Amino acid sequence: MSADLIISQLLFLDAEDSAKDIKLFINSPGGSITAGMGIYDAMKLCKADVSTVCLGLAASMGAFLLASGSKGKRFCMPNSRVMIHQPLGTAGGKTTDMSLRIREMMYHKVKLNKIFSRITGKSEKQIEIDTDRDNFMNPWEAKEYGLVDAVVDDSKPGLVAPIGDLTPPPKTRVWDLWKVEKLSRKAVKNLPSEDNILQRETEGSERIEQERSSEHAKGEPTPV
Repeated sequence: MSADLIISQLLFLDAEDSAKDIKLFINSPGGSITAGMGIYDAMKLCKADVSTVCLGLAASMGAFLLASGSKGKRFCMPNSRVMIHQPLGTAGGKTTDMSLRIREMMYHKVKLNKIFSRITGKSEKQIEIDTDRDNFMNPWEAKEYGLVDAVVDDSKPGLVAPIGDLTPPPKTRVWDLWKVEKLSRKAVKNLPSEDNILQRETEGSERIEQERSSEHAKGEPTPV
């Protein structure tokens, strides 16, 4: 779905009934900064509140748009992930062209950091540190960071429960998540080392070569 189509739908729904919330469901790995900023501006043009909901993944500009929803109406599903980072881009060609491209990238970086700072209440310096590399968060971490307002309780009917009906998930759920993460770390520790993997591959290749040689020897005609 293109940014132009999303912008058109936002403005159309707002014109139809500005008293009714617009729900923007996000499952996106990110994309063009300028396209994302176009959607952001359209959200701010709407008189209606724009409620954002993360399904699956909201990364990069997807996370930016998720956090840009109307305050109190930004949600994450319990199995979703959120990722923020600094703008990505490449610069090539002549030195002057590269300088212009880098300057444009720095402009977008500063602009996004300012907006993130205003949304989350964190300093621009802190935002710059937190977005220096890919920063993945689970829904509760995203809520604590200020990117969303609540985690949707998936045991309740309806796509998005009203904010007044939302209750924090039971602590057991959070502990279950930590257990999963702990088990994942334990599983990583138990993974074979690179040397063991290479050794197994070498042994497997040698065994296959021996089998091929044996089959080839059996298939050769017996000399008269």
